[in-house]
Amino acid sequence: MTRTKLLKFWPALLFLPLFAACGGGGGEAVDQVPPTIVDRSPALGASGVPLGTQITVTFSEAVDPASVDNTSFSLEESGLSTPVSATVSISADNLTATLTPDSALSVSTIYQVTVSTAVTDLAGNALLE
Repeated sequence: MTRTKLLKFWPALLFLPLFAACGGGGGEAVDQVPPTIVDRSPALGASGVPLGTQITVTFSEAVDPASVDNTSFSLEESGLSTPVSATVSISADNLTATLTPDSALSVSTIYQVTVSTAVTDLAGNALLE
């Protein structure tokens, strides 16, 4: 008789880990998808870009505006590690970041834009590299 009782409760025990893995049945899914860059301007590898051009990156989802700043979105002259002095802003919908150099860039110079994994979405997921 004891053996029968154990078998009746055994299937219920198998489902407990499943419910725990689903977040306890709270109904809300946890965002685990990292943001990506879906558009950029100027385009990657662009040449002949006007010196006063703003640099923009558009993300696949809203990002935490506090994570987008001069350390996570920067512009450097190729071969140098010092970022160009610039102002970084984020759109009202938190989808597009804009970098505006504080002064004119040098003619015939290659620049590199860096958007680091310090940029996170609203759930705290880091930008996908």
